[in-house]
Amino acid sequence: MATLLTFTQLVPLQEAAALAPQDSTHLASTIEKLPDEIAWHNVKVANQRVYYTTTYYGGADGTGKIRARNFVGDLVFDLADPKARPDMGYGVSSDGRLYHFISTPQQYTLRVAIVAPDGTRLGDFGPTGQTAGTFDTGNGTPPEITVSPATGRIYVSDENAGSGFDPAKKGSIRVFDRDGNFLHEFQTTGILASTLEGSISHLLVRGDAQGKDELFVVDTYSGGNANFKVFGGDGQFRRLVTGGIFGPAGGSGPLNKAFLWGDRLVIPVNAGYNNNKIHIAPATVTDGSEVLTSISISTSVYVVGMHDSGGWIGVGGAGASGNGNDYVRVYSYPNFSNFDAVTRNAVPNPWVLRVTQRPGSGIVDLDYQVDDLNDSKVTTALIGFADGVASLNNVLPLKTVIEGTAGRIGANQPSGVVQRVTWNAGADWNVDFGTLRVMALARDSRSHWFDVHLVEIPADGQRPAVTISRNPLRESDFLAQFLWLVATKDASVELIDGVLFGTSGAYDGVILANGSTATAVGREFLLKRDGLRVATAAEITRAREGATPGFEVKLTPPVQMQRTHPEGSFPDKINEFGVESGSIGTAWYVVRESAN
Repeated sequence: MATLLTFTQLVPLQEAAALAPQDSTHLASTIEKLPDEIAWHNVKVANQRVYYTTTYYGGADGTGKIRARNFVGDLVFDLADPKARPDMGYGVSSDGRLYHFISTPQQYTLRVAIVAPDGTRLGDFGPTGQTAGTFDTGNGTPPEITVSPATGRIYVSDENAGSGFDPAKKGSIRVFDRDGNFLHEFQTTGILASTLEGSISHLLVRGDAQGKDELFVVDTYSGGNANFKVFGGDGQFRRLVTGGIFGPAGGSGPLNKAFLWGDRLVIPVNAGYNNNKIHIAPATVTDGSEVLTSISISTSVYVVGMHDSGGWIGVGGAGASGNGNDYVRVYSYPNFSNFDAVTRNAVPNPWVLRVTQRPGSGIVDLDYQVDDLNDSKVTTALIGFADGVASLNNVLPLKTVIEGTAGRIGANQPSGVVQRVTWNAGADWNVDFGTLRVMALARDSRSHWFDVHLVEIPADGQRPAVTISRNPLRESDFLAQFLWLVATKDASVELIDGVLFGTSGAYDGVILANGSTATAVGREFLLKRDGLRVATAAEITRAREGATPGFEVKLTPPVQMQRTHPEGSFPDKINEFGVESGSIGTAWYVVRESAN
């Protein structure tokens, strides 16, 4: 009888950086309003820029303005058009074209303007293309517009007629090429019972694996009941996306604030304007079991986009919901130094995109990807866990990798590319029913195991100099390294019933770790690889006191790693040398092994 398994996906753990796990972000920049900007509206992220509108149509000067800044706040695009209606929405293509609504002489009507990246108007179009005609707005649902990053096609909802909403046009979407030529029209209604479908309130589009468009539609019904309807660009219905991905205990997130980030779908969880969590799922998602990760947002901003390093962009201020905002904050997965403050290298971020069991068998297809801004090649590993617990007690090594996919794990794997590995889990795990968790790990070009930043505190009178890590290492930092050794079948260790032993030299037969906890010898075993050791109590006191004997300066850190991990964000407080001087819980500062 075939092995029957139930699989869940792990929130993937990134092994490469002890100081900066994958779920860490830091505040990289705050973008403030310019002097002529009263408030920001309709904020969105595209092409590594933050786009926003600064004046609604009919504002102080009657001009609609659409601007864009880069992630450090420089103004890179500025459009001022007396006909622009940015309050009705706009879309941005992957090549930088802007598509926004403009008013016409006839009341309650709009056309769509096409604007080049340098701000030049290239033309405009209506519901039948570049010929005459307008989109009706009336007092009905404002039209939605979105642009495909794959094909450049433009999707515009068109549900109104005359001075209001037209029930006969409910769910109507018109499709145009990048130059505004009409291609076809389709309806998104008729999929559910008519009483469960409303007018369109949000559109998202992406390119699927075949390079064809896939459209996510939120209507006024699904916006309150947590689902998307997904269509191909040809208008063919593909699937209904439902489930816990939209919030805790089935609660709804504001789906009209969801956005796509590459091949991932990002959804704010709370319906309020200060969401405190976002869910990230593969764009092929069908229900809540496919959430890749959840990121807690500890500041009062509203997440509106992501950038390539994996960090997120949020708006804040009076509205804090995409409208009426006072600033944009950019949070990044940071670059970290290797033992010094000069060499910088971005952290590799691995993702388990999908875990799929083939029907009637114990064969599992694992799709994963590693994002790395600085390295085109990385070294990877995959490891499984029984019962969904990431611990040495529950390790399931991938021994039986089949169908020629073993070469997609290990050295010289391309970053930014989805890799499929096929594992005969039934051969490696002799159970009839179980819950499996899968973790992806990655190393990049950095030579050190622990990505610590050593800071030198100079001698002061009778007090000696000390070079020590700014932040201590946590238990999870050591566990990640041990899991890497197990996943890569490193000959220096042997795992027996959840206990990890050394196999050679002074560590032969010595317990290095048990379950999720490293022993003192185990920490020594790992730190020696980087020429480090755990700091003594005297060295820690010297470092935390800094220039003030007998007293620890406790300053609020200008940058803090925002973590969803139970060990919390860090640093809590810092002294004048930037050394963690606040509460650290169970953690270990480290120094060079050669230090006396």
